Parts: sequence; structure tokens; C-alpha cells
Amino acid sequence: MDTKQLPNLDESVMSALNFFSKNTPPKFNLKITDLPFIIGSGNAYNTGKIIFSQQPAVFANESNLKTKLKAHKKLINAGVIKQAIIISASGEKDAVWEIAEAKKYGLKTILMTCGADSSGAKVADRVLVYRKIAEPQTYNISTYLGMIISVSKEKPEAIKKFLQKIKLPKKFADYHAYSFIVPDEMAEITPMLT
Repeated sequence: MDTKQLPNLDESVMSALNFFSKNTPPKFNLKITDLPFIIGSGNAYNTGKIIFSQQPAVFANESNLKTKLKAHKKLINAGVIKQAIIISASGEKDAVWEIAEAKKYGLKTILMTCGADSSGAKVADRVLVYRKIAEPQTYNISTYLGMIISVSKEKPEAIKKFLQKIKLPKKFADYHAYSFIVPDEMAEITPMLT
């Protein structure tokens, strides 16, 4: 595929915001009364950190999930940890074994995904399905943006208006480096910017 046909990052962000302006993500209706495991790989892990940043949780990724489950076995057995929320854009790959691993410990599994018919959706106890648009796989903008705004309740139109007000310096394309300065409450997004 010719890379000139791929949308740039700006176009993909605006396309995702336009999509969610017309297609509101489902309401996030999980009642969490325990200390949940939040599990994800790559940007799914970072999305979990954003979504669940305002509550106590144990965060795990594909590299440390087995170790963390073992380390928290006493809390699981005591009923302090009762569920695992697995975040995966596709509901495939790591999500399938992560769900199976959480189930080995007796945890209820909830999958947040855009893959309604995925392998993970077939084995999870509960599935929260989000919609997405086609975009380069490396971006994963719409896949996780829908999940995030279903929790934050931000309005896509308001985000779009804010972005459209930003004035970039002249000849911005000539710059070779840039920095992002984000407020503390947005700190969890920084790993997704690199």
C-alpha cells in the first residue's frame, strides 16, 4: 500500500471524533465494588490506566500478569479482588490467554473490546462492545477513544473545537522535535504519545 494513501494522525483523530459525535459510545455501566485487576497489552494497558485512574486497581500487562496474579492470590482468595477487566481492541491475541489466566484464579472476566465476535468475547464472562472506524493499526485512535469517552463523558464536538483552536507555528513541518506538556490529570496518556 502506498503510504501517501494512509491518513495522517491529525486526519485520523478528527475522523474518530466525527464518528463519535454521531455514534455515542455505550454508557460505561460497570459497578466496581472490589479491587479489580485491569489487564491490557500495549495501548490497551495505557487505556486501562486512563479509564481506571480515579479508583484503586491492580494493573497488569502481558509481561507481568502471571506474576501479579500469583502475588495477589491471598487477596483473590479473600474476595478483595473478584474480577479482571481485560481491555483489547481486537479481543484476540493476548486477550484470550489473559482471560483464561484470570479465570484460573476464579476471577470474573469482563472484556472491553471492539471485537464483538472475537475469540476473547467467546470466553469472557461479560463483554462490553465498542465501535470503531477503519484506521491504520498503529494508531488505535477510535478503538480506545470510544472506551475512554464512555467513562470520561467528554463530548467529541468539544474536543474537536478545542483542537481546532490550536495555532501551530509557521513552517511547523520544518521542526524536527517537539514536546508535550500535559496537566497532571492527563499524565496517563503520555506513554501513548511516543
